[in-house]
Amino acid sequence: MGFESLEYPGFLIADPELEDPNFRMTVVALIHHDDQGSFGLVLNRPGEMFLADILPEFEKSPNGRQQVYLGGPVEQNRLFALHNGDSIFPRSGYCSELCPNLFFEPDFSTLENVLYSKSLTHLRFYLGYAGWDKGQLEQEMIQRTWIPSAIHADVAMEDSGIKTWHLALARMGPYYALIGQTGFRPSLN
Repeated sequence: MGFESLEYPGFLIADPELEDPNFRMTVVALIHHDDQGSFGLVLNRPGEMFLADILPEFEKSPNGRQQVYLGGPVEQNRLFALHNGDSIFPRSGYCSELCPNLFFEPDFSTLENVLYSKSLTHLRFYLGYAGWDKGQLEQEMIQRTWIPSAIHADVAMEDSGIKTWHLALARMGPYYALIGQTGFRPSLN
């Protein structure tokens, strides 16, 4: 799948040769893509902070110890969420379903009340995002920086960092599973 057929929502899996420390061995949920640019969240960069570290008002919340992931290098003062769409989660008018059992909520304030009620699973927070200007992602696709793939909720919510990269590649078939295991693209004769 080349950039001509780049679909969103979808995954962008970092090519093993991508050296940029912001994206090395990452899986990005591509949430929006058009001729003006692209927007996504790095899924597998656990941060060293918890929700209450960023928003002290959640110190006593049952969700204050939820780990916050690094969604990307852009606007790291913005907080986003992914959840499974369970009826307990209210949705803003901007909430979008990325695939079955995976919803992107860009309006954190929508979730505030439910965060005080009980400890929630199937919920993940991201600080910042990955963004591409007009034509930038297309150029990176030509350079084979990214491996595009279908999006899967279970992979997106995997919480073990590098394992997410391996799992996303394995879902694409044996050749890509080998890339995940070896960390390089094997030559094909």
